Amino acid sequence: VALLGCGWPNNKGYKWSDTKKLFNYGIENYDYKMVVDKSFSLNSLPVIEGINNDYLDIGVKSELALLASEWDEITYEIRVPEVIVAPIKKDSIVGNLCVYVNGEIYASINIYSEESIKRKDFIYCLKTTLKSFVY
Repeated sequence: VALLGCGWPNNKGYKWSDTKKLFNYGIENYDYKMVVDKSFSLNSLPVIEGINNDYLDIGVKSELALLASEWDEITYEIRVPEVIVAPIKKDSIVGNLCVYVNGEIYASINIYSEESIKRKDFIYCLKTTLKSFVY
């Protein structure tokens, strides 16, 4: 609260009582809420042309807390592709998580791949074919 010498000469005490009311309102009605943490639940993504994996585990690496009241509506939008094509390196950005407060975007957090997946290429197919003849 910035007071900056406010208050008329007869009512100088009003600024202090108003300041106290504002602080008490904030303390009584707002709390820090953890809205995104590293355990935020995300579905796996289907992988095309991947070796040994048909799905890619994804997650967030950061946390987000905000000051909100009980009547603030917090919603999420997960923006990732429907499928992802290999190769994929671990910790690559594959999308983002948008956090909305009362319908307005508050933050956008990167979504990362949690593993590496190699691509089925000619060499992989040749080795697989040769192994099938040997066994």
